[in-house]
Amino acid sequence: MREVPTTVIQAPAGYGKTTLLAQLQQALRNSGLDARWLSIVSSDRDPDSFLAALAASCAMPEVPHPGSAERQLTRIANWLAGAQTPGCLLLDDADRLSQSASGQLLHELIESIPPGFHVICTGRGAPELPSARERGYGRLFELGARDLSFDANDIVALFTTMGVAPPAAAEVERFLRRSEGWPMIVRRESTAIASGTRAAQALDRLTGKRHDIAAFFESEVLRDERSEMICVLEAAAVSEQTNGAMAAALTGLENAHALLDEACERGLFVSAVDESRVWYRLHRLFGEALRQRLERRSPSQAQALHGRAADWYEASGGLVEAVDHAIRGGDAVRAARIFETHSEEFFETGHESAILTVASRIPAGLRLRHPRLLLTMSWRLLAEWQFEKARTLLARAQTRIDEMAAKGDCEVGELGELRHQLLHGQIMQAQFEDDLGFIERHTEGLLRSHPGTSPYVRGSLHAALLFAAREQFRLGRIDSLESLARQQYQAVSSRYVTIFLEGIIAPGNLMRGRTEAAVATLSEALRTALEVGGPTLASLVALPLAEAHYDRGELEASLALLETYLPHAREIGFADQLVSGCTTRARIARLRGEREVSLRVLEDAIQFASERSFERLLLVLGAEHVDILCRLGATAEAARVAAKIGLRRPADSVMPRPRVTRTRAALAYAWTSLALTRGRFADAIKVARKWRNLTEAAGALRDASRWSVRLTVLLQRAGDEIGARRELHRAILAAAPAGLTQPFLEEIESLGTLLERATNPDKPGARTVPDNKAAAGLVELLARAASEPAKTSAGTPLRAARSNARLAEGSLSPREIEILTLVGDGLSNAEIGHRLSLVEGSVKWHLQRIYDKIGTRRRLIAVDRARRMGVFR
Repeated sequence: MREVPTTVIQAPAGYGKTTLLAQLQQALRNSGLDARWLSIVSSDRDPDSFLAALAASCAMPEVPHPGSAERQLTRIANWLAGAQTPGCLLLDDADRLSQSASGQLLHELIESIPPGFHVICTGRGAPELPSARERGYGRLFELGARDLSFDANDIVALFTTMGVAPPAAAEVERFLRRSEGWPMIVRRESTAIASGTRAAQALDRLTGKRHDIAAFFESEVLRDERSEMICVLEAAAVSEQTNGAMAAALTGLENAHALLDEACERGLFVSAVDESRVWYRLHRLFGEALRQRLERRSPSQAQALHGRAADWYEASGGLVEAVDHAIRGGDAVRAARIFETHSEEFFETGHESAILTVASRIPAGLRLRHPRLLLTMSWRLLAEWQFEKARTLLARAQTRIDEMAAKGDCEVGELGELRHQLLHGQIMQAQFEDDLGFIERHTEGLLRSHPGTSPYVRGSLHAALLFAAREQFRLGRIDSLESLARQQYQAVSSRYVTIFLEGIIAPGNLMRGRTEAAVATLSEALRTALEVGGPTLASLVALPLAEAHYDRGELEASLALLETYLPHAREIGFADQLVSGCTTRARIARLRGEREVSLRVLEDAIQFASERSFERLLLVLGAEHVDILCRLGATAEAARVAAKIGLRRPADSVMPRPRVTRTRAALAYAWTSLALTRGRFADAIKVARKWRNLTEAAGALRDASRWSVRLTVLLQRAGDEIGARRELHRAILAAAPAGLTQPFLEEIESLGTLLERATNPDKPGARTVPDNKAAAGLVELLARAASEPAKTSAGTPLRAARSNARLAEGSLSPREIEILTLVGDGLSNAEIGHRLSLVEGSVKWHLQRIYDKIGTRRRLIAVDRARRMGVFR
């Protein structure tokens, strides 16, 4: 502050400006500076009075002659320049000189101030100073209400100074929110709390409606204010924020914006929300006091202001605010009409999260009379996973539409539109509940029979068809459906709905192995989602993006997205995103040796799905749970979970059928995981081959690669080494162009020998990769991964981390313990196979699993370690 000649401290009443000025004076004097104080009063607006007071404060030996203001001002400036000690002039309430001849004199004094001299001015409003020029030259230091306000640390320090334990952090935060850090209120209420009043009780009483606070505003702000300013302030009080256009609409005053700006400049507890001063807001307590004043003085005027605010917001697209003001103005019928008229716009403009909160304030009986309102609420309930409540509202909407038809309460065209919107709502319900048949039976007909439907509805119907096609592996349709949906949503011109569309499109692109394109598109969509909707909306694209990174083996990038956005996946009802996020997180945790994390992620999500009776979510997550339990060696627990989700023992139960779905594919994959642990290789090979053929024919490249890798493992386990090499060769050729590495890395322990042969053509029986750069690069990468164990985040070898975790849980299966016991008895692999009725290749596979769990490749060391770990005697 000493480095600039002028300082301005501007804030409303009660912000401690005079107290701060006194502290500055004392600090300056302690530093050896001459600090001169002048409290400006109303009479100082007269130049003679001001100059006399100024000369006295500067300790001039003679009072200036009142007849020549400019000459006397020069004498004062010369006197200050000739002072032996650099000084400072402290002008309290300097804003009282504004728009007066004395204000101009102060302006001139600051311009002619001698070097080394400082002027410090305080005021509720901005004093008349050459502020713009001084600010531009860096010669002005400014403090405002925000700088003088208390923050949480200040409040805690205040209580500590008083020798009292501060309230809990939540209460401090509540205190700060209620008071907005207003120093006068913070000090007063802190004293009350320190004297014995409970913090919760004190904060409950902290409102602008309280008599002492309302009286303060009445005397300090409103008492001498002109009527047009009060009119604008009352209009501003009815809403959280206001701008000039809204204030003009509410008051009829063309200069409303100028009045708001003036109120901000004069410290009337009005602050600009943005730097361009378009939007303004009142201090929370001042707004409460004004609303109470208005309601007591003229309730009808208060209702009228809310009604005009509802009109203005509806015309401006602020639908949630429009409904809110209609309800606060006592016009619930109008609020319901706004919902009826703009039902689709709530979703197009990103207002969907507030629908239930605002609609619940409309009386229940009135809601039942408006079917579009019921439909709007049902759509939002679907997004919040409340399917039963959504179904109930859809049924009530249908009942009301039938009633209106029977009574002739609406025209035929309007009735047809209502039935169309009802069917659209039912299709949306079918999409959330995975009723693919309903979607296909009704959507095409709806599009044909209602060509004039809004772009938003048509876009959502094309997206529903895309979803149904993708879920049934009819991937040939999804490009055209995606194009149609995009065309409609572009007509809507809403970035919100495009994010939803990207969330629906992403799984299909990942299925087809379009990973690189998906990463680029989803990354851009993520940036847009964060701009317009925050982390909840962003989760719709962030979680598929995490899955795409996982597919390419980019685990750190995937994990970073999951840690940020997975907690938001339950806030919006898209099953694909929750499945994508939870399965990817569980797989990464398993690969890092974090057994408990892997299982907990899935168990929590399954519990969530169970509470909402969401069958598809239950089945898909349950299937993933079974697969991971099998990989962890917890076969008994895997069997228990499999029984809960209806995985029957016969292979025919999981074979592809005419109406095949991704859910059925997930169950089939889990079934093969169980079959692996039970040695049922022949049946599992049949299942895997059927699904590999189906997904390959459908163009589901990623799914086909995963099935092909599973088939490779099964063939190897069954002792068909040649078939396993051939299948691995096929899988690599398919996956390499798409950069899909993770399906192989998930099974790297089982593929090690095969990969070694693929990269070493001198090995007997080796099958080399053709002259294909992508495939050769993938083989090289996998071979390195097989020979150099991956590291966990803590730097521990991944296989060792897994074996330690598993052995700590006693996770060697009974069959593995049996084989290891026979190894300890000195039997060869062939002898063990004969003894247990297993082919020799299967014995080798079991030994590979045992070695990975124990952390060695030496037979006798494995037996010794297992004995020392208490696996057997």
